[in-house]
Amino acid sequence: MGAPVISFLIVNYKVGDLIHQSIQSIEQHVYTPYEIIVFDNASNDGSVESLMGAYNNTRVIASDKNLGFGIGNNEAFKHSKGEYIFLLNPDTILFDDSVDRMIAYMKADENTGLVSPRLLYEDGSLQRSIRKFYSYWGSLLDNRFMNPVIAKFPNITEWFPGLLDHNKSQFIDWAKGAALLIRREVIDEIGLFDKQFFIYGEEMDLCYRIGEAGWDKVYLNSCSIIHLEGKSTIQSSARMFLMNYKGMYLFLKKHFDREILIQYHSRVWWMARLILSISYFNDDRRELYKTLIKWHSEEGRNIAYF
Repeated sequence: MGAPVISFLIVNYKVGDLIHQSIQSIEQHVYTPYEIIVFDNASNDGSVESLMGAYNNTRVIASDKNLGFGIGNNEAFKHSKGEYIFLLNPDTILFDDSVDRMIAYMKADENTGLVSPRLLYEDGSLQRSIRKFYSYWGSLLDNRFMNPVIAKFPNITEWFPGLLDHNKSQFIDWAKGAALLIRREVIDEIGLFDKQFFIYGEEMDLCYRIGEAGWDKVYLNSCSIIHLEGKSTIQSSARMFLMNYKGMYLFLKKHFDREILIQYHSRVWWMARLILSISYFNDDRRELYKTLIKWHSEEGRNIAYF
């Protein structure tokens, strides 16, 4: 195939049944010379053994412990050679020539440092994947709990300017890390992921630093990838629920004023208390929010105030 132009970095954690589907979709739908580097986070589910020697242009790096999403990508990047780095979740499926068109866009615009495609659920429906950086009201409206509501109102972005319209290409603040194309020059300049983020928040931090360095970040509505979403994290959903909040805490503490961080801490604590007071939620959900309140009262408070 020749020297790789694109390096696909895939961090795997116990989704060996899906990663083959993802790699096969790369083989079928990417025409630019590429390499695939899989970093396995101690899956111990046969993933590594099934991948060894199974595909051309693919290298597998096995870790003896789970280092998390960010560090896993950092380690994979050390072995990459491509001019463009494509961060790709193992629960993604490529189709048509979207990746090649993303590369073409980046080649044509030298100031573009990151390109994000349109993400779709398996049924072809839109998966909200681009957002503005944190604001109080924006975080209340644009989140995973409100997404099903937003999806029922196609024109809602006209009523709430804080919600980004996924039906048009545009410059963005940040994008979900399931599928991101990044110019190697950008990573050489600012680094890849901050190792303090185990999972969640690391793509916000990366996008923030890319923008601070003067590079454009672009969402291309015309390029699409299927993302099955959450197939790794669902295996420890309660822990991942808390890690999502911890990622936001760390991001705000790194880039925003302390007053914003304290405001966020207060808002999440009171929202969790409010949800517990509503009888609509089942026992499992209520237990999750009890755990969240306890975490915010202890570790969350320490991050916010000290």
